[in-house]
Amino acid sequence: MIKERLNITSRAKDWRAKILANPSETPFRIGDIVFNSVESALQGIKFVDPLQRQEVFAMTGFEALRIGREITLSIKPGEIRFVFWQDEVIVYNSIKHRLLLATFIHEKVRQNIAVQEALLSTEDLFIYHDVG
Repeated sequence: MIKERLNITSRAKDWRAKILANPSETPFRIGDIVFNSVESALQGIKFVDPLQRQEVFAMTGFEALRIGREITLSIKPGEIRFVFWQDEVIVYNSIKHRLLLATFIHEKVRQNIAVQEALLSTEDLFIYHDVG
């Protein structure tokens, strides 16, 4: 039996897909740091300067995506890049980096009732992410 599918993207018509998408405005906090969205968090950690990071953390998801994309597109194949979280320098796309991204998503879900409700309502669905 093929399950119904739900593509988690900000451009979806389904409210659940929109709120579960990284750019959605679903503020969450880790320690003293407040993030406007998961997208703001994952783009913000690309910046070395702590003040720039804070600015990106407060942006809408789409603003953060636009600013952070410039850094992502500047990465050349085989080049080692880093993200910056608290006092740590973490290799871009490493297991530690991916676990940090998972932490952002976890906190978004944990701290937002509407996100929890959306996720619970997908119990019988195959959820995935494809923007291509």
